[in-house]
Amino acid sequence: VSPLDAPNTTRALEATFANDWFKTITTEVFG
Repeated sequence: VSPLDAPNTTRALEATFANDWFKTITTEVFG
């Protein structure tokens, strides 16, 4: 998790990682 003063590019990258993580876990659990 990035610090509060992290640049927007860092936040956007973290959002992408979170979304991909969710998709991967959901697919692996529910098929």
